[in-house]
Amino acid sequence: MTTDYDWQGFWGRKANDDSALSASGRGSTSITTFLHIVADVFDVLKPLPSDHVLDLGCGPGMFSVVMAPLVARVHAADLAPEMVALAAANLEPYANATADGGSLTDTGQPLESFDKVLVYSVLQYLPSIEDAAVAFRELARVMRPGAVGFLAANPDPYLRHKRVAQINANPNKEARKHERSLIEQILWISRVEAISMAADSGLEAFARGENRLTSQHEFMYGLVVHKPIAGT
Repeated sequence: MTTDYDWQGFWGRKANDDSALSASGRGSTSITTFLHIVADVFDVLKPLPSDHVLDLGCGPGMFSVVMAPLVARVHAADLAPEMVALAAANLEPYANATADGGSLTDTGQPLESFDKVLVYSVLQYLPSIEDAAVAFRELARVMRPGAVGFLAANPDPYLRHKRVAQINANPNKEARKHERSLIEQILWISRVEAISMAADSGLEAFARGENRLTSQHEFMYGLVVHKPIAGT
């Protein structure tokens, strides 16, 4: 499957929403539920004071804002310039935080420069499975030996029918039409495919379920990747 949908423009427009939560695509998510999502991210990445963290597809930089006070450095990157500007503004109080343009297939970052990498709900917006393979190779390139990455909220093609059921349950006809069009534009990568692409890039990987407090847990999964240290 390939798509030429203008996701950069879509998220650039979202940057103008009234709140960071809405701009991130979580407009219907409660603050409590978002905090549970943050707890999941921390449970996987386990940020340390010495860590250099890359937040890829950062959106308004909400995860970076939470991590900045706890790590040595955090770099937020997004393909949409409007989101980069928003993230930079939100991260302005933190001297150890930066924001710049960058994509999952071309981060623009030096070789082996990060201890932790977060890719939250980004893989699905790549144009093709070939681009996803490039993305895994890029992740492996910027991760230090021993680094951990978390690719969260990936649509599972075997659970697509559950997302369709969610959409059909929406009483708003226009909203249903809009959501149906969007699920045709995203990339549905199976857990097996994702783990295989990670392995081909030299990364160990395993899939995990999404937080059951979120509606996305019914049709999405997270992928945890680890870059082995040579000789161990």
